[in-house]
Amino acid sequence: MAKQTGTLTFTGKLGNVTGYYRKGKHVIRRIPETVQQTVATKRAATGFGTISRKGQLIRQAIVPHLGLTYDGSLVNRLNKALVMAGKPEPGALNQDTAMRPYPLDEANAASRPIDPRPVTAKPILPVTPAPVVHPDDCLRGLQGFSFNGNKGINKLLSQMPAFTAEGVLQIPPQPLRRMGPATHLEVRAIGVGIDFEQQQILEALETKIVADLASLRLPALELPLMAPGKGVLFVVLQLRACIVDRGMVYPLADRRYMAADIVAVIPTAA
Repeated sequence: MAKQTGTLTFTGKLGNVTGYYRKGKHVIRRIPETVQQTVATKRAATGFGTISRKGQLIRQAIVPHLGLTYDGSLVNRLNKALVMAGKPEPGALNQDTAMRPYPLDEANAASRPIDPRPVTAKPILPVTPAPVVHPDDCLRGLQGFSFNGNKGINKLLSQMPAFTAEGVLQIPPQPLRRMGPATHLEVRAIGVGIDFEQQQILEALETKIVADLASLRLPALELPLMAPGKGVLFVVLQLRACIVDRGMVYPLADRRYMAADIVAVIPTAA
């Protein structure tokens, strides 16, 4: 790495060198002719590309239907959630390891002499890591993801909604706390179908109800949503505190009183 000491400095690629700004100084370095990648790095790069494409498709399908303020951390948070969704469940790894369970009687057995004969060690079989490929079923791990990084619906509701097999989002009756100057609470259910194989966004449906906060109690609500014929159905519940004046609804631009979470992920048959 060399420093740029001339009058004119640059950043970016120039011929076979690249310049960049680091720790308050302009530096330059030669671009390697070849980059050697191991099997692990190639697998990681492929997995990261798969995750990035899925995350972008989910954002393009859902974010335009939301009424939240901008969140610069959404891309990284969603990609991280996709990584976690693709990891195997605890206990799903190779059980032929030292961490396998054993009977309680074996631990409580009387002490016995150790066989002094030499023992040929068994070869340790490597545990093949799960590939970072997310079939539709793995996307269920996105349930509970919050599009507002500062607030989830669990901070506004005391009882969580449930999505029925008939395609209805049910919210049980529950008390509500006061939300600043808000007079009403907008409750919106959004259903978006995504076909990840074809990289297509299917139809999107939504149902919206504006509940009065005068009694500080939310009645039982049923919000119907139709599932797409194929792909994956993402059900998002958005809550926004609002002020109603002369028949007009004005959402509060306060991130403390708005939330939008993925409450259900339903892979549908093709």
